[in-house]
Amino acid sequence: MATYGNADRMRRATSGLMTTLTALCTLLAVSALLIILSHIAWQGIGSLNFQFLVDRPRPVGEGGGIGNAILGSLVLLLISSAFGLPLGICVGVYLAEIGRGRVGDAVRFMVDTLTGIPSIVTEFLFTRSW
Repeated sequence: MATYGNADRMRRATSGLMTTLTALCTLLAVSALLIILSHIAWQGIGSLNFQFLVDRPRPVGEGGGIGNAILGSLVLLLISSAFGLPLGICVGVYLAEIGRGRVGDAVRFMVDTLTGIPSIVTEFLFTRSW
C-alpha cells in the first residue's frame, strides 16, 4: 500500500474541495437557468398556437405572430443551400478524386481552416461593412 506525504495529502484535499465547490457552483447556475426557463415556458405555453406561428407582427398590445421570422429563416436556408450544397459536393468530389498537388493542398488547407472557424465568426466577418 502506498503511503502519501503531507504535501500530497494537502494537494488531494485542496483538489477535492475545489472540485466540490465547482460542482456546487455549476449546480447553482444550472438550477437558476432551469428555474428561469421553466417560468418562461409555463407563462408562454398558452400563447403558442397555429395563428401565432403564421401571423405577421403587429404593434405592441395588438397580438401578432412570428410568421415573417419563420418565412425569412426558410428563405435564407433555401438560398444558402442552393449555393452551398453544389459547391460543397464539387469540392468534396475534387478532393477525393483529383486533389493532389498545389491546388489540392490549397483547397484542403482552406477547407480545414473554414471547418475550424465557428459559423458565427464567419458571419460576422463577411457581413460587417469595413
